[in-house]
Amino acid sequence: MKRKIWMVLLWAFLLTTVSACNENKTVYLETSAGEGAGETEQEQTEADGTKESSEEETQEMLCYVYICGAVAKPGVYAVPSHARVYEVISLAGGLLAEAGEQAVNQAREVVDGEMIRVPTKEELIAGEAEQSFEDEGTEAQDGLIDINRADAAELMTLPGIGASKADSIISYREENGGFSSIEDIMNVEGIKEGVFNRIKEHIKVK
Repeated sequence: MKRKIWMVLLWAFLLTTVSACNENKTVYLETSAGEGAGETEQEQTEADGTKESSEEETQEMLCYVYICGAVAKPGVYAVPSHARVYEVISLAGGLLAEAGEQAVNQAREVVDGEMIRVPTKEELIAGEAEQSFEDEGTEAQDGLIDINRADAAELMTLPGIGASKADSIISYREENGGFSSIEDIMNVEGIKEGVFNRIKEHIKVK
């Protein structure tokens, strides 16, 4: 009888021990695996976030500028924000010998998406000549005499203006820095309201 009791107790002890060992082992493995997976996933997420943030910052820091004209290598160049025009010119291989560099402010900061065009010296000369021609054409077209620029001969074409009054107009504008309005011509000696009314439709100030 005692032997049976001892046998039952021994089997109960063995079963309890095995069960406890198995339970502890399972819990340990699950906990270890869970923690490892969690850390790996978190690290991967942080790495991806850092990479995306770095790429976004890089994109924000760049300006894309198109440079053309009298440079060695025209094209679109990516430069850091706050870069200067001369740096873009350097990336484009520098200016050509015929470049009219005085027309480009190389010290200014570039703007994202802008176009920088470097003209040639011939283009500058042609542009200045064209502008001068346009100015002369405008004056000839309106038929008015600029009393700040006209010489004595031109002034004498105005009604009531002779050599003496023409000289007085020139002397006045030299002494007073020119006329601000056509009405100022009445400040000239010998030119009063009557004369002004005769010439006011034929004069201008510029």
